[in-house]
Amino acid sequence: MSQSIRSDQELKKAVEKASELLQSITDYIGPDDPDKYDSGEFVLQFPRRYLRRVAELKSTFPELGNPTMASNIAYSLQLTDFYTWHLNRTDIDLTLKQMIIKSGVVTYCSVMEGLLHTSRFRACNVKGKFHEKQKKFIKAGLLNEGLSEKLSWLWNRRQGVHLYLPERAEYNEYSYDDLNKSAWVVRALMDHMISWE
Repeated sequence: MSQSIRSDQELKKAVEKASELLQSITDYIGPDDPDKYDSGEFVLQFPRRYLRRVAELKSTFPELGNPTMASNIAYSLQLTDFYTWHLNRTDIDLTLKQMIIKSGVVTYCSVMEGLLHTSRFRACNVKGKFHEKQKKFIKAGLLNEGLSEKLSWLWNRRQGVHLYLPERAEYNEYSYDDLNKSAWVVRALMDHMISWE
């Protein structure tokens, strides 16, 4: 059974010990990672009670009218928790940190797209590119200008992640603020949809 941490001083010592043990495990297994070490016997236990539960996430959702979509959105948001754990609880830095943030932005944009394909939006029978749809949703009274601007920011931020765009390197392209703002945009859309109920 794990020992409870009772102070920041004990926390610091525990972090140092856990870091040393994790490095020792990695040094022992080696970079080739033999198959025998993939068994449950040698797998680290991911910390419990950090990732939000699916039911907890769904309880904050608007009525989506599609249980499968609600589950898929919850799974995607669990993935963002996994990303933030790595960003907040490890010293991962440089390019890989940027790629984790980028992946989070892409995930939040996928959630936004899912929300915009729920029944009330689909009932408008709006076709066309993202920004064209936005204008039609505003005209139909489903979005306001302020929220539409936020959604457009997330869409445009996601559009910049395509690897086939050679004009700029991705290093130093993303910040933690991008991830936080992406989460805020999705929450704003959900709150807007809840206001219909």
